[in-house]
Amino acid sequence: MKKKIFVPTMGALHKGHASLIKEGSKIGDVIVSIFVNPTQFGANEDFDSYPRRKEDDFAYAISSGAKEVWFPTLDEIYPDGPFISESSGELGSILEGSFRPGFFDGVLTVVKKLFQIVEPDVAIFGEKDWQQLVLVKEFSKMFNGPEIMSVKTKRDNNGLALSSRNSYLSKDGYSQSLYIPEALLKVKTAWSEGLRDVRTLEAIGIDFLSEKISKIDYLEVRPSFLLPKLDILNQDARVLVAAWVEGTRLIDNEELTL
Repeated sequence: MKKKIFVPTMGALHKGHASLIKEGSKIGDVIVSIFVNPTQFGANEDFDSYPRRKEDDFAYAISSGAKEVWFPTLDEIYPDGPFISESSGELGSILEGSFRPGFFDGVLTVVKKLFQIVEPDVAIFGEKDWQQLVLVKEFSKMFNGPEIMSVKTKRDNNGLALSSRNSYLSKDGYSQSLYIPEALLKVKTAWSEGLRDVRTLEAIGIDFLSEKISKIDYLEVRPSFLLPKLDILNQDARVLVAAWVEGTRLIDNEELTL
């Protein structure tokens, strides 16, 4: 019997999602869910405007190799109404969590509900949302959920990490957004040259990006599993960033390996 592979998404599918589906298809039958989860959006975030393209997403998922596409209703996921039932703890309070309080509590809440309904053998997540990936891996172990498999970030020809929110950007905004991966690569270059002091590494990225983009939520260098925050890193690490372009919040990260 083939393994049941699960790719949970919020829709507005793109090549990044396709890469998850294609990787999953190598090891089993892929089920894609498309559900814009209200419990992971803050009061002033883009829940209402988040792109919804049901027919296009269905066709795209199937053409990418999915065997099934599931569009759960709000009542299926939250029969008693949408409320948060899980806690992401300290790991969920840093980086993204410090700027989007409760975000990861909402993510873990919906992930657990989806896993319990689908009962997959393996669930696949992208590395662009690195903090989410780390959290979900640990969380799934806690309740004997599925194996969590990750797929490297898919980028366009100019290096921008693919995201459904990229569709919000104008031509000029897109050009400006390219400074985000460029900042990460500057940090990665310094790392590859032997720099291990975290504050200095972060300053390289922040100094470059702050001249190009008006609002940076964070640019941090952390161990691969994110905690604890260290001053000197002699282990595999990640540089992670969240910045705003034209009112759109974009996140990205790069691997820093020894």
